[in-house]
Amino acid sequence: MPDAAALSNVVLQLKCVDGAVAYLNGMEIFRLNMPTGEVNSTTLALESLSEIPHAAFASRHIDSALLVSGLNVLAVEVHLAAPFSPSLLFDCVLTRNYQPGPPRLWFTWPEDYSIQPRGDVLLSAEAFDPDGQVARVEFFVDDMKFGEIDAPPYQMIVSNLPPNSGRHYARARAVDASEDADSIAEVSFSDTDPDGSVPDDLLYLFGPQAYWNYLDDDADPGPAWRDGPNSARWSSGRAPFALGFDWRTIIDGGPTNARHATIYFWGYVRWDVPLAVGSATMYLLSELADGVIVYVNGVEVLRRNLPLGPIASSPRQLFVSTPAAKPGRSPMSPIPSSPR
Repeated sequence: MPDAAALSNVVLQLKCVDGAVAYLNGMEIFRLNMPTGEVNSTTLALESLSEIPHAAFASRHIDSALLVSGLNVLAVEVHLAAPFSPSLLFDCVLTRNYQPGPPRLWFTWPEDYSIQPRGDVLLSAEAFDPDGQVARVEFFVDDMKFGEIDAPPYQMIVSNLPPNSGRHYARARAVDASEDADSIAEVSFSDTDPDGSVPDDLLYLFGPQAYWNYLDDDADPGPAWRDGPNSARWSSGRAPFALGFDWRTIIDGGPTNARHATIYFWGYVRWDVPLAVGSATMYLLSELADGVIVYVNGVEVLRRNLPLGPIASSPRQLFVSTPAAKPGRSPMSPIPSSPR
């Protein structure tokens, strides 16, 4: 580091399963999900986080005076909650001159489009204010405020949700200490019927967080791939897939200066009585690509942000140039119940 005195607004972002303690030049700067006092190699984290599908970054401001000109050492010890914990996760980012702005806010639970048991539902969010402190995080479901939390962890249990055809929309609002800046995060989820089954009008033919086969090696598989290929070249993973985002399955998009133009996905949808389906609706989460084409049994059912006519895996000139979109759901796209 050339000049530590020139630093300002230093932020540490830490993600772990289950707990961690971070040090900068031998000084403890952050403790996450760990007991107070001395820790050693046998100290266990306070609680297991292995069941949380998307562990989020927790962020803290760091005193820039702890940094020195020249070489600095950032050290982190990660602890499990139990000797038999099924998984461990760790990532850490230290940022200088973090840009000021409104609070950063995102849901960690429930997952978007997930199905939750009817009854008590956990709402959990992460919030961080890059130029101050988060005063509170407010939680709403179906436009009804259920409460607010003024210190992390920002989470609460909501009960007695109003009937809404099984689908609910959760919203969190983070407000900074000055009360003049806020941020909004939203997710939707469905709840089960009282007997634990999924409501009939919410049965997925192919649901969120499903397993897909995918091809991300920049090869052109030819048109036959749309009918469900069986090749060892294809990898498999669980959605959401991402390149440059920290989501469930990270795809290989190629080097940053020469990204693969096209990634291919396919999966099986089993339906034994197709005539019983009156209509079907597809939701597309659009932040992973600039353009997309969707096929059902080899028949194109959706084309978005791509030119008309035959499409090849390259060159990139085929793509319609658009500004980068914020993560979000596309408008609902109806598809025929019998595309073939």
